[in-house]
Amino acid sequence: MISLTKIIDYLLTLDAELNATYLYYQEFVYTFKQKISPDFQTLLVDVPYQVSSEMKTSVKP
Repeated sequence: MISLTKIIDYLLTLDAELNATYLYYQEFVYTFKQKISPDFQTLLVDVPYQVSSEMKTSVKP
């Protein structure tokens, strides 16, 4: 049986935009949960150009 982590890792290798969006989302969730306000604010302002347009729209201030 293949682990969920291996499946996600494989899928992330297939598409650069998916990979960038996933990593951005993970960082976004981490800073929110840890209540790291300066980093969270930076993530809202400095959205990487590689992430999907849907993610860019979602975090638009």
